[in-house]
Amino acid sequence: MNKLKKTVNGAFFWAGIIVITYLSCFLIFTGYNVILIKGAAAAEASSFITYRSINSSPETKTNLNDCDCEKQFTSPVAVTWRGKVMATFVSGEGIGVEKYNYDDEYSMFYVITNGLYDGKTTEVEVHGDLIGITCAYANTTFGKCVPLVHAMKIEDINIK
Repeated sequence: MNKLKKTVNGAFFWAGIIVITYLSCFLIFTGYNVILIKGAAAAEASSFITYRSINSSPETKTNLNDCDCEKQFTSPVAVTWRGKVMATFVSGEGIGVEKYNYDDEYSMFYVITNGLYDGKTTEVEVHGDLIGITCAYANTTFGKCVPLVHAMKIEDINIK
């Protein structure tokens, strides 16, 4: 490295180092979501599939900004749902889960974790209250409005 520094002008050398470092970081961080959970940095692979209806066209799509799709239930319903964590939101304070039971009308759901999610678990069983329907991530992660669950307990069901 010393020979390289002597043969190349200092400004060009450091500019090259900065460009290489920037490109390396860009390539690393586009493949991973960096999350903070209780002050600790973690990374999770960001390659997940968002399921959308194949037959949905722009003419038939619901405009989620103008619809009355969001619902809050007057009384919560106790649920226990199992599935795979497909997204982490707000540094682990919320997670998107794809249920194992695809026959259900809602194959995905959003969980308010209440600090119960460790950021490492990929398969969970969520015990909590179904408190409504949210469209917060309907245009991105979920592709539609999904049930909103307030977690009371989140269990790791990964096979070890």
